[in-house]
Amino acid sequence: MLCGLIASAIVTGHERTEMSRRRHTPEQIIRKLAEGNKLLAGGMTVEEACREFAIAESTWGRWLSQYGRCKQRA
Repeated sequence: MLCGLIASAIVTGHERTEMSRRRHTPEQIIRKLAEGNKLLAGGMTVEEACREFAIAESTWGRWLSQYGRCKQRA
C-alpha cells in the first residue's frame, strides 16, 4: 500500500502523501479551540469534536494547555 502511495505521488508530481503532517497557525488553533468549546457546550464529546476538526485527542489537549488561556481577537 505504501509503495502505491509513493508511486502515485511520483506519477502525479505531488511531493506530499496523504499521511503528511499539517501545521496549524496559532490563529487557526485559537479559532478551532473556540469553535470546539462551543461544540462541547452543545453536548458534543471531545472525541466527536476532534473528529470534526480531523485532529487527535492528544492534539486537542496539547492545544488547550498551550493556547487555552488565549482570547480570540474580535
